[in-house]
Amino acid sequence: MNPFKYIFAVVALVALSISSCSEDINLVGDFKETAVIVGLLDQQDTLHYVKITRAFIGPGNSLQIAQIPDSSYFQQVDATIQETKNGTVYREWTLEDTVIQNKDENGVFYAPEQKVYYFKTSASAPLDASMTYKLHVSVNGGEFTVDGETKLVNGVIATAVDLQNFQFKFADNPGSYIPTGVAVAKGNSRVINTKLKVNFYERVAGTYTLKSFVWNLGETETVDGSPSVSFTANGKIFFELLRDNTTNNAAIGQRRFHSIEVTCTGVNNFIWGNHSCNFTS
Repeated sequence: MNPFKYIFAVVALVALSISSCSEDINLVGDFKETAVIVGLLDQQDTLHYVKITRAFIGPGNSLQIAQIPDSSYFQQVDATIQETKNGTVYREWTLEDTVIQNKDENGVFYAPEQKVYYFKTSASAPLDASMTYKLHVSVNGGEFTVDGETKLVNGVIATAVDLQNFQFKFADNPGSYIPTGVAVAKGNSRVINTKLKVNFYERVAGTYTLKSFVWNLGETETVDGSPSVSFTANGKIFFELLRDNTTNNAAIGQRRFHSIEVTCTGVNNFIWGNHSCNFTS
């Protein structure tokens, strides 16, 4: 046999095989039931929410499926949170479900209703920053479970800053605006957000009214080994925010600075055993 004819025959067979393959792509693979859990614990609050939903997959338009609440809910959820220290359980709560109406309607998922799970503490016996809080979730009668634990955020505080000495300078050259630093002790947090609330008086016809605006200095991840993180309050931005949050009203006879409040919000890690969770404190 002519070897060139043999090679041509093989190539022709391969080409025939390729051309006969299906061009359909199956976007729905083998499905594994998965939980997506988001929670928030705050020792200054008495009502604590945990959202427990399921990841979904199915034929058709996923954006349309996301608008159906039942597609994101499990048939049965049994969940508890234990307050522990050195292996001893001090308190335990069984989470109850409820429907709230505050979900943002601008997202791709169903809104404004959403099912969440919650437990309560009392003002006289709040959550304790020295404790570890362990979450256990059993889905559909034990079909699978989710376990995780977290500590509460503590030790986050604005430090090394004298708010009375904040200096914001007018200048034609933006580079000469004086930036003021805000140092925040990170405590045991992994992410910190810092905001300033600037309070000032407006005088109209001899009456002073307290006004304010919020200045978000941003959010940053903390660095291991560093005791604090720093935020910059730039003078140019201060005056721009002051302009945007006041009105050009001839009746206003005077504006007078009152105070600056610093709010630092920290988030700790959630250590989870299996499946998908995000539990903050």
